[in-house]
Amino acid sequence: MVDWNDPYILNLSIRAYTLMAHVAAGAYFWEYLVTIKFDWDVLRRARKLTTGTVLYMACRYSGLFVVCLTIALANAFHDLGCKPLVDLQWSSVGFANCIAAGLLYLRVSALSDGRRIIVWGLGLVYAATWAITIWGTYKAIGPAEYIPELYMCASTRGHVTAHNIANIAQFVFDLLCLGAMLWILVRMHRGGTSSLLRFLVQQGVMYFVVILVAYVLDITFSSLGFNEAITLTPSVFRELVTFIASTRMQRGLIEYLENRPVVVSSGATAVVFNRSTTVHTAVEQDSGPAKDPWHYDQSGLGLGDMKRHDTNGDMSV
Repeated sequence: MVDWNDPYILNLSIRAYTLMAHVAAGAYFWEYLVTIKFDWDVLRRARKLTTGTVLYMACRYSGLFVVCLTIALANAFHDLGCKPLVDLQWSSVGFANCIAAGLLYLRVSALSDGRRIIVWGLGLVYAATWAITIWGTYKAIGPAEYIPELYMCASTRGHVTAHNIANIAQFVFDLLCLGAMLWILVRMHRGGTSSLLRFLVQQGVMYFVVILVAYVLDITFSSLGFNEAITLTPSVFRELVTFIASTRMQRGLIEYLENRPVVVSSGATAVVFNRSTTVHTAVEQDSGPAKDPWHYDQSGLGLGDMKRHDTNGDMSV
């Protein structure tokens, strides 16, 4: 049987954790650079400031802070005063994960068209997730020391159980969001099975699935009793997936809302405008009040429902 706390095994485990941290940092930095124009548009107010954009920016830059701090602790060429920095790392990870979960909550709330059972039900679970994450972060913080042989600051005896409980709480919340989203989308769709699968992918269901798979991997490793380095290595992958998937989904939603078509009707003619261009087309429709074919109900969350009332119930983001 392998002794996971053997010095040689522990040394290899820490090196594996360090390698994963650098790979994850490279992937996140690349994602950040190729999408930085969106952030710049938000900062210079070229995009409307809503709850969604605020949470997006909070998730984006708290994730960036976590990545930079992790790399700094994994490349400490002298003792930086490890204990407060490791404590800050644990705290910032918990905060960033909860903000990312908030983006998933906004996505489901936007789709629900203000259904109270979904908005309030998931809202209460989200508040409980925050409370459990704060408790788990506080309990997971343990002693930390500088390891000169590896040039890194590391936690030496954290409470893995508390860390695991916080992960399970976030996993359960994300799973409930996915379940609610699937229920809404299946009821909304009126096409065949093949178009349903395409429809679900268009709506960002795959982002939820990828995040949940990353959580399952993290929770599994945390429960198997390895040393702390092996236990935390999947956490790096899970954080990377969570930050990128949640921000990509929110960014796609914001861009869609800014470019959805608008219909202005007068008599038998309707003019369809696109929000991002001056191009418009005239179409015939029955007389009556103007209707936007993309029903958009602006909510207090800063997001809204985007349901296209057509024959197959398709709705793309």
